[in-house]
Amino acid sequence: MNVWNQEQKKVRLAQFLKRLSEDPTLSRREAASLNEADLAGLPDSGRVKQRVDLAAVTTALLHKRGIDACFEDMMEFIIQGGTVGAFIDAEGWAAVDSKRVM
Repeated sequence: MNVWNQEQKKVRLAQFLKRLSEDPTLSRREAASLNEADLAGLPDSGRVKQRVDLAAVTTALLHKRGIDACFEDMMEFIIQGGTVGAFIDAEGWAAVDSKRVM
């Protein structure tokens, strides 16, 4: 089992967010195309402040798109130089253990 300390997690998250910010496959147009069905199950963004597990939400959205992969798989793919678009378009995710993030 791979044990990560807090500093290692921070470094990986920073790498992931930097790669996301540089990802040409992400655009404001695509983000604006999310509809209520895509966001079903997320807590209201009204007055109540709740923590949202974005890893679990991302994994659920991947599964909804028929991609049997988890957030950790996507994060690793992007850190290694891939893009979100390439990850979503990739085939062969059926063998991925999606229970790791939930």
